[in-house]
Amino acid sequence: MLQSNAICNTMQQAYMLVNVLDNKYDAAHQTWPPEDHANIGLVMVILSVIFMKGNILSEEDLYDLLSRLGISQDRPDDTFGDVKHLITTDFVRQACDILLPKIIATIFVISSL
Repeated sequence: MLQSNAICNTMQQAYMLVNVLDNKYDAAHQTWPPEDHANIGLVMVILSVIFMKGNILSEEDLYDLLSRLGISQDRPDDTFGDVKHLITTDFVRQACDILLPKIIATIFVISSL
């Protein structure tokens, strides 16, 4: 089970997640196929921002965030391909099937600390 402390500086609205697990065996907490690592990372970034913004993130803010990460919705990305299609179609479909229960469980543990 993943446990983290969320440290919040309300004056600057900055958040930092700190892993406080005693991971003696250096084992992975969540595992996915290697080909999904980049997509899982992108999903986690998007869901983290949604969580920090009070569970609401406009499409404009989403694409501004991605732009700051060097990911454009206007041209195919080397890693993600068509990012808009990936988020609005693939992630939504996968969330219903596989990803959402795992990610919600992780966020639930973090937010309950």
